[in-house]
Amino acid sequence: MKWAVGDTVADIEEGKNAGTWTEAVLSGSQTEEILKEAEPDFILAGVVEIPRLFDSDTGVGRHWMVS
Repeated sequence: MKWAVGDTVADIEEGKNAGTWTEAVLSGSQTEEILKEAEPDFILAGVVEIPRLFDSDTGVGRHWMVS
């Protein structure tokens, strides 16, 4: 699975055009409301939250675990 992380609507649109999962990060100059309009797959407060997405207990990684 490929991911695109960005803090602008253009970043999210580029990720969607590339067929990746998209993560909007609120550490940039665009507001959460503006970024939500781009419909990212995830919205994060900052890049420090990215590892949580892959955590096998709490993130989307739990859906990829093979039992």
